[in-house]
Amino acid sequence: MEIRNILRTGYKVLVVTVTLIEAIDLSRNLIGKYRNKKTTASLDSVAKTNSVESA
Repeated sequence: MEIRNILRTGYKVLVVTVTLIEAIDLSRNLIGKYRNKKTTASLDSVAKTNSVESA
């Protein structure tokens, strides 16, 4: 009975660990996409400013 409890606890710890790793990976991907969008938007606004100045 003790071995079964130890295995159940170990399995639960493993599931929680994998879930946390996946959540961290997902958050990094989302932050990276947000930063890329922000950089692209700022580059677009700089390009618009330059084209207005040259006109």
